[in-house]
Amino acid sequence: MLSESGWTNTLKPAVAVSVGLAITTAAFWLKIGPVKKLRERRSVAPTEEKLLRPPGYSLQQRLGDKLFDVLFGHIAASAFWTLAMLLLPSVWKFTPYFLVHRTAAVNLGLFVALVGAGTWAIIRITRQLNEVENLRLGLRGEQAVGESLNELGDAGFRTFHDLPAGKDWNVDHVAVGPPGVFVLETKTRRKPRSSRRSNRTAYRVTVDGNVLRFPDWDDRESLQQAAANARWVANYLSRRTGEKVRAEAIVVLPGWYVDQTGPAPAVKAMNPKYLTGYLRNQPPSLSPAQQRRNAAALEDLCRTLEF
Repeated sequence: MLSESGWTNTLKPAVAVSVGLAITTAAFWLKIGPVKKLRERRSVAPTEEKLLRPPGYSLQQRLGDKLFDVLFGHIAASAFWTLAMLLLPSVWKFTPYFLVHRTAAVNLGLFVALVGAGTWAIIRITRQLNEVENLRLGLRGEQAVGESLNELGDAGFRTFHDLPAGKDWNVDHVAVGPPGVFVLETKTRRKPRSSRRSNRTAYRVTVDGNVLRFPDWDDRESLQQAAANARWVANYLSRRTGEKVRAEAIVVLPGWYVDQTGPAPAVKAMNPKYLTGYLRNQPPSLSPAQQRRNAAALEDLCRTLEF
């Protein structure tokens, strides 16, 4: 018959592993929490001047948070499955007694709970890793558009990135130059793999009214989102400068060939290579003084990054 002491002895390795994982997790939490705050109280940054937000700054922050979630999820999954495997021999040995002995039933129940928790943790990590990959792709897309916009400096443009427009809401890019104010929304989408190297049909997206038609799905939100962002930027600049400001919305699709059907849409879509030429060829509409006022207002909004 299963004894209390025998059942307790089977848990000793599990308890040792749990304590080890708990110590490691606690040390990591102390480093990123209280220890970091203590260091900040004892020292200061080399300068209090704030920097402009780089392309994809919000995505970068979300990516870092998500990676921490993956790390802690991995620790939890490892703990659950390690404890389950340590209990497996005793479960296998004493399961025949679970109907007549309380400790055997508890042993079996604990094993089932650990397997369930470990499985749930692995599923959650898998979903988080998919989110990490999507965030990384979006970040690279915004960085690619930022590089293209840097080429417009010689044409008198100033560009601002990741404008904080509200809680959990940002505007990807705003370019201010002689032709006016342009609000850019970057959408980075994967391409289907084509079996023929010369076949570009799979790499084309068609602008059809308010819809972006990709080869395998339709995007009905991006053009409307870009238009809403442009309205917000125009209203913000109008309030700050005291004069009516118009902002043109553009959706930027890195790596895609963009076609158009029907009348010209209210919101244009293009890839970064075409974007630079398009902005260079627009007729002037703002005086140098208006450009400076708009740029100053945008700089006040975007200069939030601390050392």
